[in-house]
Amino acid sequence: MTTSSSSPPVKRRGLLPALLGLAAAVVLSTPGCTLFAMVDQAIHGPPPTPAVFVLPDKITAVLVDDPDNTLANARVPRTIGATALHHMRFHGAPETAVLVDAQQVARLEDQLGEAWPTTPIDDIGRRLHAQQIVYARITPQGINTHRGDRNGIPALQLDVKIIDAQSGTRIWPPHAVGSSDGYPLVVQATLDQRRRRLTGKDTPEQTLGHLADAAGLALGQLFYDWVPPAPGGDLEP
Repeated sequence: MTTSSSSPPVKRRGLLPALLGLAAAVVLSTPGCTLFAMVDQAIHGPPPTPAVFVLPDKITAVLVDDPDNTLANARVPRTIGATALHHMRFHGAPETAVLVDAQQVARLEDQLGEAWPTTPIDDIGRRLHAQQIVYARITPQGINTHRGDRNGIPALQLDVKIIDAQSGTRIWPPHAVGSSDGYPLVVQATLDQRRRRLTGKDTPEQTLGHLADAAGLALGQLFYDWVPPAPGGDLEP
């Protein structure tokens, strides 16, 4: 037995007007400039983040140092430097001048041996035939433990300066920023990296490796315009 022929159709008279009214309320409550910005970002993505400092177009070396042996891992500074160099070269920072290869920096460090930590930055720059040095120092206060993490996921902090290789003077920043000797750059573990560390999927060494890659990227991004990733882009299933 069926009742389809005798039952009147169900009419949803109030649904469409309600949805239109809701949409209109959202549009009317959003300022015009903000609304256009939201639509533009939805179509074209977020606007680029400008460089913090535009490097003079001179031969540049990138040096990442851990003078206090904070990380007790000599590979991390080299990874940060090589990663920064890669992104700077790809994005044209400096615009046309040569970037000294990371292998040259590593070879000079090996040659100097125990004298490396005490060799002046400008002297290292001249030995590398560079005109300026991006110098990033890993600071002890940059190693933190996130609350709730028994294993301690670190956050790296770098103090960044640009040094003239001929005079040894600071090009940027012109003065120390706050309590930092240079420009403070802090890189923390992503939500996914914290989850992987807390669940034991990543070892402390793996987490530190991810942080080194992120710190190298962030260091390079100080010197060129870049587009931030979409929200949640660092999360893995």
